[in-house]
Amino acid sequence: MKYSRDMTEEEHRAWLDELDGDDLAIVNTPVGYRLVLLLIAYAKAAITRCNPTAAERLQFLEFIDGSADQFLTPGMIMQITPMTDTELEMVHEARSLNPPTDKRCAASFDMLADHAIFAHFARLNPLLLTVIRRREERGRATIVQPCGRLARS
Repeated sequence: MKYSRDMTEEEHRAWLDELDGDDLAIVNTPVGYRLVLLLIAYAKAAITRCNPTAAERLQFLEFIDGSADQFLTPGMIMQITPMTDTELEMVHEARSLNPPTDKRCAASFDMLADHAIFAHFARLNPLLLTVIRRREERGRATIVQPCGRLARS
């Protein structure tokens, strides 16, 4: 069964039940994280292959450094490898979908964040899936602490 935004709740559950471990891990990863992982790989490729100016290199490095949080650690970020030629071509094709007036790049965001498209990137760059798995493990190990007393009525 192919995913569709028009699925009923029952069809969506059936679709989820058909997914294997890797696809399920990708689907369960928030869209924003999937995009951040791709952007980190893209930035690493730009640094190593595009001969950026010092200012551009600093921007890329600051983005990569700023991507770390409680679920995406610096160690995980280090594991992400630069995009290959094929991955870069996929990103450039996705970017071509954006109308010139769209500063938010909504069309390319929607395409790149799609779980099926991300799965193609993960096949080309298996460490993306490794990072997703580690992020899942970290998420399960995180315990949310209550932030105050319950109000009494």
